[in-house]
Amino acid sequence: MDNAAEAAATPAPGREDLEPAEPGFDDNTIDNDAGADWHATTDPEATITPGQMRSDNEDIPGGFTKEEADRAEVQEAAERQAQQDRAANPLARALAAAPVNCTTYWPSPYKVCGAIREKYDAIGGPTSFLTWPKSDELGVPDGVGRRNEFVNGFIYWHPTTGAHPVTTHFSTVWARNGWEAGRLGYPTTDELGLSDGIGRKQSFQRGHIYGSLAGLASIEGLIYDKWVTTGAEGGPLGYPTADEAGAPDGVGRFNRFVGGMLYWHPTHGAHPVTGDILDQWADQGYEVGNAGYPIGDYYDSQDGWYEQEFENTDIIGDISADPFDGGFYLPYISFPTPLAAQRYFDNEVTLAEAQEQSEENSVSARSLKKEYGPCVLNPSALHIRTDPRPDGDTGPYVAFKPQTQCGTKKAPIRVSSIHHHGRIMYKYYTKWNQAAENDVSNTNSSSLLQKKLEEKCDGTAVNTLLWGSVQGTIVYNGKTYYATVKPPQKKLDCRVH
Repeated sequence: MDNAAEAAATPAPGREDLEPAEPGFDDNTIDNDAGADWHATTDPEATITPGQMRSDNEDIPGGFTKEEADRAEVQEAAERQAQQDRAANPLARALAAAPVNCTTYWPSPYKVCGAIREKYDAIGGPTSFLTWPKSDELGVPDGVGRRNEFVNGFIYWHPTTGAHPVTTHFSTVWARNGWEAGRLGYPTTDELGLSDGIGRKQSFQRGHIYGSLAGLASIEGLIYDKWVTTGAEGGPLGYPTADEAGAPDGVGRFNRFVGGMLYWHPTHGAHPVTGDILDQWADQGYEVGNAGYPIGDYYDSQDGWYEQEFENTDIIGDISADPFDGGFYLPYISFPTPLAAQRYFDNEVTLAEAQEQSEENSVSARSLKKEYGPCVLNPSALHIRTDPRPDGDTGPYVAFKPQTQCGTKKAPIRVSSIHHHGRIMYKYYTKWNQAAENDVSNTNSSSLLQKKLEEKCDGTAVNTLLWGSVQGTIVYNGKTYYATVKPPQKKLDCRVH
């Protein structure tokens, strides 16, 4: 069963991870129009003839070499001759096995065949967003599906689902969920634009990937079904901002959205939690706190207040409040090296590396089985403070207080060491600049609150876009665990440059 949700203030132990969303479409630096002027070679040379090749008279696009381009031209000539021979010899056509239907697209020497070629041609071949092939047709670990890699993505084929392209951006989300062998399965549709003119969607056998300016993330099963009943991306929750993840009890599941969370439990079903109700629930420890799981949707109580029933209590609040003003948190996860942790949290694993892992590990590839530590990292939220510092200097300040908490407040767990490295950044026109940075460490602790990460404003009342980040490290039972959290960007009425 696939489903549920979470975010904000007081951490709970053993929290499953929120897979961060990929950057939004405004960060797309891929040149999708590189092949816009492509055309097949008019009269390809059957052998490499110096000075007579297409590459001798045209620039070679797509980053291919002259050797590759010349090889592609010779392949084009051979394919064209084979077509002519079949057309001229009816007996040979009748005796021949079913044609492979492979095509070369100059200057790429890689062939595209069969149903994948039909899909590639249907979307425009090299003139499409995929541009040129980067591989011949390849198998996938299940021994059933087939794929080709292109400059800007893939086309995957399966006998049940057909052939569908997956763009570079969407394939990053698909990769971290295990490719076709993972939670989502094979693609069942092409990527589609949504009615708001911004968002995009692609469906897979067991879930969906959505993209918007808020990022790219996956959503599945009964959480997806419930989200659709609330209005999907046009409803109060908006777009998903993190992949579906499991709750600490191993039973519930959740998704995070722009406007709140959606939690699922096999007994209680799927229910959205948002606004001040979410903040209050977070303060109590989410589903592992006193309230337990939500067992119903919020409803209009009276005078603009809303009420929602949980397993052990009802919570009343204002659902119009920003549910993520207090930030959110992630668990500490064991990694062999700091670099491995950094690459995981920053999603720096390349598509080629992820595909290689998938082939090596078959159906268990990238199953996201991780060892979690006993602590969670809460970045809090960027805010303005005016209270005096110990040195007597007063604000206004942009402040940021990341906190690591181990266990619960009632049952703390002590670890050998806790370390935070935090930063505050601000945006000046199009460039991000560092406002403040510092490191704080502690040992034999159950919690550590970093109090000194702040940058004084210059008193000018302007809206400045800021964001914070914190990298946490703990040592527990001889193992090192890592977490990295970036709360949502926030505009504050304070100039720091």
